[in-house]
Amino acid sequence: LKLVRCLQTRRYRNPSSYPPRAPHSLAMFAVHPCTLLAAVSLCGGASALMGPAAHASTLELDGDVAADVSAASSSSSAPPTAMFMTLTFPTDKLPFEVMLPHQLRMVTKLPNSSVDVLVVDNRQPDYGPGPGDRFLDLLRAENSPHMRVVHCDYDHAMDDPAFLARFFTFPEAKEPEKMTLRKLTERRSDHEMSNALGMLTAMNHCLDAQESIEFCIFLDSDIFVYRRPDGPGMIDLAPGIFEENPGYIILEPPLLCDHERVGMDARGVCVATPPLFDLSQRHMIIHRERLKAKLPFATPWDMMNASFWGTWEKIMTNQMRKIDGAATMRCGYETVVTHPSLDEGGQWMSYDEHFAELAKFGDGYPSIPGYNDTFVKGTEVFVERFEAGEFETEASMREIQGTGPYTRYCMSMRPQKLRIDSGLAY
Repeated sequence: LKLVRCLQTRRYRNPSSYPPRAPHSLAMFAVHPCTLLAAVSLCGGASALMGPAAHASTLELDGDVAADVSAASSSSSAPPTAMFMTLTFPTDKLPFEVMLPHQLRMVTKLPNSSVDVLVVDNRQPDYGPGPGDRFLDLLRAENSPHMRVVHCDYDHAMDDPAFLARFFTFPEAKEPEKMTLRKLTERRSDHEMSNALGMLTAMNHCLDAQESIEFCIFLDSDIFVYRRPDGPGMIDLAPGIFEENPGYIILEPPLLCDHERVGMDARGVCVATPPLFDLSQRHMIIHRERLKAKLPFATPWDMMNASFWGTWEKIMTNQMRKIDGAATMRCGYETVVTHPSLDEGGQWMSYDEHFAELAKFGDGYPSIPGYNDTFVKGTEVFVERFEAGEFETEASMREIQGTGPYTRYCMSMRPQKLRIDSGLAY
């Protein structure tokens, strides 16, 4: 029964086709992501996974890591056509040194793509050093035009009406021409305010990117990505969708529930359909010129009753629905994204419990200064398993409704100890 279930839910596992990931390397366009031994049995458990003793961590040579990221982002002589954007915060639990290379390996399969990479360091002025500072400094030191680390401008952008007005206007406000991000978020938490500034900072750089940039990909730094071995990533799939659908402005990548859906049309283009849920700012692909042409969005003041972060998603969702400007990619057979657990424990493991359980299989992975060892080891193990397709999911109404055993509304994983102990990612 275990074998039958494995074949039904993990039909993509073929470890013999997964070349090992090169030690120390983050050359995401030249090195295949999966790291499994060819001898892994088709439905083996945790013992079948290549353990840390059998392969080198990606973190042993930090300087080489940073250089590889920068070199890979500019490996083609052609001007870049995409910008990859992510956001870091000093309180992030998952090690950025592991997450950024993981995401970049998974967003494309092309060996010589030229992709600009933008890292937004969303550090508030009163925050001290963060655990990811060392890696950010190494990325800055590479001084590559295709790899940039930028700070959020808390001193000026928060109080600049023009900064907010580039994206949203509020005609019903008392003095709409004086509306600033600080005024908009003054009654909300610092976390919501910093999220808003971080997101708009990334979007600002996207809009101002060089002319060759056709679209921008944004992933929060804790988003995990799966790409079928030797298959296309979201960077490879998005251009065909935008070409076939000239009205689309924003695409959501496939979610976990779509993992068993091939979702390609007769021309080999990923199928995209109207979103089931509100758009999530945590993972999206934006057609730069099309968004630029629609901004700013006139926003009803009553939308501000919600938190700004929820309101940002609501504004974008409502505006996109008015013009049929957004869609969800449905080719989950090729690639999917997922959030960490949002459950509070009980039947499904919490965020902390999930990585603690994974960390039990991470003996031998090196520590990363500043980060909790449990999250370092847990993240390394999760990335190895998830990139190798070691996870289960299903497409069902209960998953969409948030009552299923594998996902919470298809967007975040629902870890279970039995599955993790058997060798799965969650």
